[in-house]
Amino acid sequence: MKKMIFFGAGASFGSDFINETPLIGKDLFKALASYDKNGWGSIPDELAHDFTPDFESGMVRYGNKYSRNVSLLQRTMACYFFNFEPGLSNLYRKLSKRIINTQWSGSISTVNYDLLLQRSFTLEGLSLIADGLGFKFQKSEIEVELILPHGSCNLFDADVKSPGNMVFDYRCLKTLGRNIKMIRDYNEFKIEISNKIPPVMCYYQPIKSVNAGKEFIEEQKKRFKKRTQEADIICIVGIKVNQNDKDIWGPLAKAKGRLFYCSGAKAAEEFEGWKRNNRKGRKDKIIFKKFDDGFKEICETIGI
Repeated sequence: MKKMIFFGAGASFGSDFINETPLIGKDLFKALASYDKNGWGSIPDELAHDFTPDFESGMVRYGNKYSRNVSLLQRTMACYFFNFEPGLSNLYRKLSKRIINTQWSGSISTVNYDLLLQRSFTLEGLSLIADGLGFKFQKSEIEVELILPHGSCNLFDADVKSPGNMVFDYRCLKTLGRNIKMIRDYNEFKIEISNKIPPVMCYYQPIKSVNAGKEFIEEQKKRFKKRTQEADIICIVGIKVNQNDKDIWGPLAKAKGRLFYCSGAKAAEEFEGWKRNNRKGRKDKIIFKKFDDGFKEICETIGI
């Protein structure tokens, strides 16, 4: 039986109750404004207010007015996400231990930009493989495929550098991303992030556009689609429905296997509505629980 786990922002947010985790929803903008006072913190009030009810829509409105500033905000957002470290009790670490103990061999996908999952798995000695790109986090007898359809804060296009005084409209410039560099060291990250081209991670907008690493992102989305078609069970944790993101929710709607959805009440209700419209009659299961409360059922569902 082929199995897949798919994580969203709610999973990382709820993965740790000792160490800090990335904030989500209306609190994300406040966190970014506090972290980067000269960038996110200087957004005019009339636009800043748009981020609170809907961060992604706020990003669109800001980008339409200040398109040349967006790539800088993207880089400081990457810095924010890079800083988080998993504690000993992080749920991703507990999950990785179970994977090792059961020798589980499914696929893991995440649309999160932070590194809590990546760091948790490698700290526990699990090898994550980004297939076809030569990424192998460390040698291990247990290897699990990692799919990053929205990229990550620590991925960079190694073939592209830009002049220090370069300014560009984020909607226009693209790089292919045929030679992706994954950075784990903080000092190396600080050097690379000073490049004017942002990391290979989609903009925090409904349609998830990207500047750097276009071909890499397209390949990751194709792999996500392939794995959703093959899986007998897909466990979805902490991600809200976003039908604008067709490369994610299109394949999930057509998945032949069973979906198991775990999230807080509001997101779960939205998923329930999406299921009625897109997967009527399918034997999917929804639990109205956050990551920690649903952890045992998640593990039982995917067989670890």
